Amino acid sequence: MDRTVAAKRRVVDIALTSCGNLEFDRTLIDASNAGQDRADSCATFDSLQYDEELPMKLHSLLMIMAAGIAIAGCNKAESPAEVQHDVADARADAQRDVSEAQADARENMADAQKDVADAQADHDSGELADAAGDASETAARGDFKVAVAQAEANHKVATEKCEALSGSAQTDCKERADADLDAAKKQAELRRDGAG
Repeated sequence: MDRTVAAKRRVVDIALTSCGNLEFDRTLIDASNAGQDRADSCATFDSLQYDEELPMKLHSLLMIMAAGIAIAGCNKAESPAEVQHDVADARADAQRDVSEAQADARENMADAQKDVADAQADHDSGELADAAGDASETAARGDFKVAVAQAEANHKVATEKCEALSGSAQTDCKERADADLDAAKKQAELRRDGAG
């Protein structure tokens, strides 16, 4: 270790004790800072602390740069075979998700229609009106869930297709896919709420 660095570290260690705890060991400080009073020693400590923090700041900067390079590598284009495989997987997953949403909507609607039929059989107009309203809401919720599942399915496939691109083209493609997903969800909400 360089003698200058060793002396600076010794002063830092001493200054930590002397400035932090208001204790002062002039003989040790004088070994590297002859003739300085306590205030000057503490000021020297502050400047040395800055020198000691510099490697940490440099280390942090290097970590940030490494993360930036890693993120930049994420926009690398995949091979056509990889993209084709990923798109096929996304389509299969998407179709399964949409099918599940459709099945849930059909099941919920069947329950709601049974409630309407039961109310008709009981000749209870109040109960019939409530059951009919519930059935209408159930249909709207089911349509919404199916529309959102379809939008998310389209988003998965579109995002996988973007992997064939690189750099800013890939980023733009993914942003368009995200915007299309948001627009489709908003449209589904409007239809569910009766405004679309």
